[in-house]
Amino acid sequence: SSDVKLELMKSFGADITVNYRRNPNWGEEVMAKTGTGATIVLENVGRRTLDQSMLACDNNAMIVMIGTGRLPDQLPKMPGFYIKNLAMKAISNGSRTMLEDMIRGVAASGIQAIVEHTFDFTAAVEAFRFMARSSHVGKVVVRH
Repeated sequence: SSDVKLELMKSFGADITVNYRRNPNWGEEVMAKTGTGATIVLENVGRRTLDQSMLACDNNAMIVMIGTGRLPDQLPKMPGFYIKNLAMKAISNGSRTMLEDMIRGVAASGIQAIVEHTFDFTAAVEAFRFMARSSHVGKVVVRH
């Protein structure tokens, strides 16, 4: 959503970055920058941005629906869904075993979360306001 955030992502190892606020046709920009499109797209907004996610996909790619957000005024047009032979999977929740497996995987890989800001529980309302501004990169933690 900002060039500052994109530079930060590059410092973390991102090869290609796209500012969706500057370019509402970001799916086409992903295609142009990669030459083929993305193999996996993590769709964390929902149906409002699904068309752009499909445009960003390579043939036989997977779109993983993580978020649903508010409903769009129009249903997605589904560009390339059949032509590109795309697959879509929704993630809503998982089992305790899946969570435990993920925790072990994160621990074994050494992945470290990026924590933008930590709030005390007494400042939980301010934490929500902070998140609503969407200026953060990483996790917002409320300590209790």
